[in-house]
Amino acid sequence: MSKPILFVALIFSLISISSEAKDKEVVVIGTLHGDHRRFPLYNFDTLRIVLQHLHPDLLLVEEDPVSFKARNWEKQSEEEYGANRPIEIKLVIMPFAEKEKIRVIPTDFRAEYDKFNTNENGELKELMKIPSKRALMLAAIEPYESVFLDDYLFRSIYDFQKDSVMAALEQKHTLAQAEPILEPFERVSDRRQHEIDKNVVSALRNNAFKRAVVIYGLTHRPPLVRAIRAAKVAEIVSLEQAMQPRVPGFFDREPGYTLPK
Repeated sequence: MSKPILFVALIFSLISISSEAKDKEVVVIGTLHGDHRRFPLYNFDTLRIVLQHLHPDLLLVEEDPVSFKARNWEKQSEEEYGANRPIEIKLVIMPFAEKEKIRVIPTDFRAEYDKFNTNENGELKELMKIPSKRALMLAAIEPYESVFLDDYLFRSIYDFQKDSVMAALEQKHTLAQAEPILEPFERVSDRRQHEIDKNVVSALRNNAFKRAVVIYGLTHRPPLVRAIRAAKVAEIVSLEQAMQPRVPGFFDREPGYTLPK
């Protein structure tokens, strides 16, 4: 094949890939694990109803292939499974997926992370005792903690997906990277996140779907969104965009209108 023909073929290949990606929608949802129990407007039922409304044909979850294949989410007790994995997988995601017959792909990478002693909170407390470190640590911790502690009675699932929340999460991560005592913890988390990003992008690229939902703990959402956008394997749709009402407004209803089943 001559160079001009090869170049043209490459261009058409790129156009085809781009066109295929546009036909794929992906919604990235950040979850709260056990903290869903504290939030009346973003509890386990909220997550279940949202998944039902989104009606995805592919779910990418925060589980590793070994644990997933062993069906630990089914075999282990709520306490045992929730101690090591996102409890929403056991209580919401897998029951929903099995009932609706939706394909689920585990995309986590935990080998090093689970073995590493991630006593980051203990190290943070020690740093807070050092006057020269205290102001910097407060700048990292207070916005981060406010995401999970402030207005918990009124924060909805939509609030937790906002860019302002993503910024607070990344601020803590960035400041922790610059602190020598915390940097080892961040390095392990970063290696895990890098593998997660690769796994998610690969699953989106190599599987046929119309709408996929990526469900991970909230702190994973910023890097996941960036990785998917950079790879251009699917069109990212915000939760607000995806959650379109199926019931017409009061003045748009025809006489005798009945709610859909």
